[in-house]
Formats: sequence, structure tokens, C-alpha cells
Amino acid sequence: SFFYFVYEQRQLDLRRSRYAVVAPLSHGSLRTMPYQLWLGIIAELSKAIPVIVVGQITERMPQAGMSVGDFSSKLSALGNNVINTLGDTPLRIVMALISKASSFVGLDSGLTYVAQAFNVKSVSIWGSHDPRVRIGYDSAMMSRAIWHRQNCQSSPCFAFHGFPENKCPGGSSQAVCECLKTPSADEVLSLLDLAV
Repeated sequence: SFFYFVYEQRQLDLRRSRYAVVAPLSHGSLRTMPYQLWLGIIAELSKAIPVIVVGQITERMPQAGMSVGDFSSKLSALGNNVINTLGDTPLRIVMALISKASSFVGLDSGLTYVAQAFNVKSVSIWGSHDPRVRIGYDSAMMSRAIWHRQNCQSSPCFAFHGFPENKCPGGSSQAVCECLKTPSADEVLSLLDLAV
């Protein structure tokens, strides 16, 4: 029914064409990439193939240059090829969308591992964690992992709960992990072999 709805609203037949799923949200500020970077990645990716943006919005979402509400509004203005499903789309629907996708882009999160399980070509973007610890056994996933470790001498810092004040260079004012401030749309598209 989701594909039918998209076809009725956008005339995009996702059953017969390639599409990407992008999962930009995280519930921890140090595992969140600035929303402006996500907008650039999604806009460029949508020039090559349709993009479905997924993620659950809760009451306490981190600010990453803008509110998640502003981010969602800006997504909806990116054109017909961007399908914004941010909100409370059931996990089983999100998993089904990922399973049929030709590519996936996400952070170090559960949905990245769903894409890995379905063997979907995936770009994963890493901040406080070393990707080798979590996906080092999967050479295909590692070949498309983005980790700008050079941005922070303390990386990896393995921030889970709370704030690792003694490790992050910005101290308690650090809103986004330094490693997550610089991934680009060109970098993502080149790893997916999608020329715009």
C-alpha cells in the first residue's frame, strides 16, 4: 500500500525502479550529523534516484544546526523524488522498504544493520565509534564506511549515555561529534557509484 500511495501522489513506481533509503536521525547529539549536511546528501542523491527518508521522531530529538521539525519541513521542499516518512512509520514497514532498496545511507544505528542483513549496498557514517569494531568483519560494508577520524584526536571515544566531557574537544558545549561535521554528498554518492 505504501508503494501504491507513492505512485498515486508522485507517479513514482518504486516497485519497478531503484530507490535509496536514508536514515538521518539519532536520539543522541554526539551520534547526530548536522541536518544541513543531510539535506545536501539527500538533495544530491535524489537527482540520481528516488529517496525515502525514514526515522522515528520523539519528544527529545537533538538540535543539530536546526530542529528536527525544521529539518522535516526542508525535506518536504526538496522535490518529487524525496519521500519524507519521518515520524512514526512502523519498524516493519521501514524494514520492508530497506529490504527492497538498491542503496541505503545511515548513521551507526540499528537501521544500518537491517540494511546489512538484507545485503543492501550501504554507506554508513561514523562518529564516536570505530566502524571496524562493529562491521570490520564485513568487507563490503567497511569499504563504504565514512569515518572522519582525523577531525578529532580523541576519536573513537565510544560515547553512549551522558557526555564524555573529558574526551570531546569542545567540552560540554560540544553539540555534534567532530567526526560527523564533514561528510559530503559527493563522498556518499561516490561510494554508491551514483553519478548525478
